[in-house]
Amino acid sequence: MKKSNAERVLPVLAATKRAVRCVIVLLIMGLVTGKAQALIIEYSLPELVQASDLIVRGQVIKTECHWGSPSGAPDGRIIVTDVTMIAEELFKGTLDTVAFTVRTDGGVIDTIGLWVEDQPRFRVGQEAIVFLGAEADDGVRRVTNLFNGKYTIADEVIRENGLLVSRFEDSVRQAVRDAEARNER
Repeated sequence: MKKSNAERVLPVLAATKRAVRCVIVLLIMGLVTGKAQALIIEYSLPELVQASDLIVRGQVIKTECHWGSPSGAPDGRIIVTDVTMIAEELFKGTLDTVAFTVRTDGGVIDTIGLWVEDQPRFRVGQEAIVFLGAEADDGVRRVTNLFNGKYTIADEVIRENGLLVSRFEDSVRQAVRDAEARNER
């Protein structure tokens, strides 16, 4: 027995209605949830000083991207950037040499690029005050509190907060003295 046009079209219409409903539900869910976001809690200057093993003003002399392990996931392989800096002034901690290396997640190798949100960015010739964690086994350090632990210097002004470098450095020195005094108690 041959089906009529109506009998053939009705199942197609029902399936189309279901598909439209699913698309509408997905769109609404997307609007309600928005994009995924990470939460970075910005440290105060005293908290940043307390959390850092090394605080130094320096100049970037080299950046080199390579395949490595991301922070917090030793078994993964991503693009990382090693930033070589020359120390100009040390506020906290010690260095064995005037040159030191900072590692950030992300970078570009050949035609492959990886951008990692909240990671500090460095460029050759740039001067910055950096708050760094302990030195890893491979001799590199990570910036404390991600991009919040790097203060870029341009024309003797801190780009991130608009303070004169001399005033910011005085604040850092005072925060280091205060942290040392708290630790002695």
